[in-house]
Amino acid sequence: MSIFSDNAEAFAVSQNAFDKRLPVLLKNFEKWRGEKKSKYLEHFSPTAWRSLSAAKRGMHSVSNCRGCQMNHLSFQSLFPLKTNRLKGVDPLSVSLKEATNLRRVTKKLKPSKATLQETAKNIYLKINEPFKDIFDTDLAEALTKIPEIGLAHAKTKAQKKKERRDNARCFKNKIEEQWSKVDCDTLLGARQSFKQREFQRKSLYFESTEEGKQRTQKRKALEDAGLRMKKRHSPDPN
Repeated sequence: MSIFSDNAEAFAVSQNAFDKRLPVLLKNFEKWRGEKKSKYLEHFSPTAWRSLSAAKRGMHSVSNCRGCQMNHLSFQSLFPLKTNRLKGVDPLSVSLKEATNLRRVTKKLKPSKATLQETAKNIYLKINEPFKDIFDTDLAEALTKIPEIGLAHAKTKAQKKKERRDNARCFKNKIEEQWSKVDCDTLLGARQSFKQREFQRKSLYFESTEEGKQRTQKRKALEDAGLRMKKRHSPDPN
């Protein structure tokens, strides 16, 4: 118990309870095999306990542990308990119900972000397989079609780039529209000559030299790849 020495009171066990329950736990643990046991041992290892902050350690106790119910529910339910309370039911479902009741009693204790993600993932994986078998599509795909939920497909890099360019183009057009409404006032108010105003107008409205080069190079690359017809100012000799 030296590993729990910083919170000894929360992990104190009477000798009578220890002698009564240890043989049953050891028996169940020795018979336990498979991937679930590996996940359980890795998650509740001494190394993982030492990596917790003092505040998070203080949330744990040997019985009715609030910390495990809040933040380690999916792993806690992996342990093969044989009790009448879990007979004929899913251990994770029972643990979820008990965790809900515990949160109502201790409202100040909030689950971590990782716990929320892990629990939501487990629920989704459990529902997704039977849903896909019936409807031949993922549950996530179906949820994107319900407007009230507000889910949508993640945009690709190209889609995000196109959206940014469209927004920039729309913003630029609105500015130029407003400028055109006060163009004459700007000329007279700034006491510019017509030539000065014309130079300023072209520098604001027309593309720069660099923008022109990029546009030309992009068009030429498409033409060379055969994805765009070559731009000609005379009939094709062929």
